Order: sequence, then structure tokens, then C-alpha cells
Amino acid sequence: MGLFDAKECALCSQKAGMLTKQKLQDGFLCGDCKKKLSDLSSGWKQRTVADVNEHLALREANKERSAQFQVTRSIGTGGCMELDDTHGWFRFKIGRDYKQGNAQIFAFNELGNFYAEIHYDSIADDEDGDGVPDQFDRDSSGSHRNSMGMMGAMGGELNSQSANMFVNGSGMAQYFRSIGNQINDAGMPSEVTDITMVVGTTNRFWPEVRLRGSFFGVGNDMQKLQEAQQTIQALAQLRAGAGGMGAPMGQPGIAGTMPMQPGMQPGMMGQPGMAPMAGGMMAGGMGMPQPGMPQQGMAQPGMQPGMPGAMPMPQPQMGAVPPQGMGAQMGGVPAQGAHPTNCPACNAPVDGQFCGSCGTKVY
Repeated sequence: MGLFDAKECALCSQKAGMLTKQKLQDGFLCGDCKKKLSDLSSGWKQRTVADVNEHLALREANKERSAQFQVTRSIGTGGCMELDDTHGWFRFKIGRDYKQGNAQIFAFNELGNFYAEIHYDSIADDEDGDGVPDQFDRDSSGSHRNSMGMMGAMGGELNSQSANMFVNGSGMAQYFRSIGNQINDAGMPSEVTDITMVVGTTNRFWPEVRLRGSFFGVGNDMQKLQEAQQTIQALAQLRAGAGGMGAPMGQPGIAGTMPMQPGMQPGMMGQPGMAPMAGGMMAGGMGMPQPGMPQQGMAQPGMQPGMPGAMPMPQPQMGAVPPQGMGAQMGGVPAQGAHPTNCPACNAPVDGQFCGSCGTKVY
């Protein structure tokens, strides 16, 4: 059989066209049968006809799940991932499968690895064609045509310098990967061209799904980078369990995160030194019971009724001299050797029940 001889489809036995066929490890699929495969699946050149039949059975069974799917929230750039917290499912809101009403449904525990790719352009721009890269070019006012560093990020333009500052400050640097050189051919920080979110599953037919920010056309590159960080946070919570609804953020391998505390909202990053206060408000170092401090609602010795959480009044030790003005009475009797008051007659310090100077009974 020659290289250009007609190939037969392994499913329908029709001719598999040269330009439309799908090559398998042990055969071919024609263009029509190829469309039966999920458009987000991959790796078919290494798969067999038996794999195709297994995959198509999964796709048929998925129709029932799709009919039951209830969108409770969306995450990712442009809401490209839809979640069903009722059933513990998620799906990708992209591609032919979604448009045809049969997007593959995955259980929360089928979430695999995930990360964000930052793509760089190593060729310096020269918009006016004067041979001087825009990063060195100046306009008539003497200002650079393109801002650098964080100025560029604030203006909507993003380069490797400002992107690295953002990533390192996010506490999740292990979830970001650089694609391309970070220094361009002019020796300056490279421009960011796109942010791609890569989400994997444990299902072998969908090893990973790529969600490019340019697909959705939302905002500038800095906004896309912020959306990627938010997506990573949401996926970390999803992996932690319960779909992220109150799930702990502090699972192993996620740097810069702390366990979810009562009062924290899903998606809120716990920061070191931040503790929850009543009503879910956050304040640095406030709201967390400290050693030696009573917790709210717990009665402490010396506390007045109706004062929950108040500091207890210091209790005098036997033989100690209470501070002036406190009275320091123990059952109505002054501590022995103390001077709780002065004589009402001569104002001399009283050491007991009677004044030592004038003999007046004090109590």
C-alpha cells in the first residue's frame, strides 16, 4: 500500500481523506467520525481504535450528566469554567462540545495539575520603523513611547519585570511558567503577549485543557494576569475539597496560603498575621485570642456581670499592698498589713480596725 493510497475509516469503513482524517496508532478515522471525538481531548495519534470506542461510550454517557448540570458559579477568564456545586462537577465553557450541549463533565476530584503560562515576545517593537526600539525611542515631549516596570503595568502594558514583581508578590510563583525569553533582543524586559491558563484532569482522554486569555478578549495583560491568579486560587480551593466552598487553602504545595478561618470568604487569601474578627472582618493581629487574654463570652475571675470579653481585675496576693484607690477588699475585710484607707478623724494611715493615732474605729 502506497503512502498516498486511500485510507479506510476504522469506524464506518468509509474513505478517510488525506486532509481531514485522524491518524490513530492502529488505523484512521474519517473526517465525520473524527468530529465525534471531544474537541478538547488529545493524544489520538498514540491511541488505538479500542480507545476511540471507549471514548465514544463516555461521550454518550456524558449526555445524561449534561442534562443534569446546574451552573452555580463560574471561574477563570471570561467565566470559562462552570461549576455545579450541587453535584460536585465542573466543565469548560469553550469549544464545539459546549456549543452542542455536551461539554464533558468532570467530578471535582478529577481535577489534575494546573498552572498559568506567561508568554513573552523577545523581539523589541519598533512601531515607527526608525530602527530604534520603542523602549529606547522618545516622542517629541522627550518621554519614552512605552513605559517600563510597574508604570507599564499600570498603563495596561506588561513586561517581564512587572510580571515577575506581580508573580513573586502573589505567593504562588510555583503556579506560573515563563514561555520565551524574558529579555528581548534590545536587552530590555520582554513584552508579555498572552496569558494562558492550563488545567489538567485525571481522565486520560483530557490530560489538559488550555484556556488562552486572548480567546476571551477581556482587559489588558495585567488584568489577564490578575484573572489567572484568581483562577489558581479558585482551583486550589476546588482541589482542597467541597468545591472550595469554605474548603481549606493550606494544602501542601501551595505557598503563601493559610487554612481558611471562620469568617473568611471563599477565594480570600489568608495572609500571615491576619485573624478573623466578628462578622468575618479581617484585621492584622486583631480578633485572635492571645495568651493571657480571655476569649469573648468566657467568664473570668473578677469580671463584672454583663461584660463578656472584658479583662479581669487584678487580684491582690496575700500580704501584698493593693494599689491606692482600688479598695482591694477580700470579702469586705482588708488584707492583713495593708493600708486600704486613712482615719476619717485624723487622716492617719490605718493598719487595722482602729486608728493607731487617735483610736477611732474605722470599720
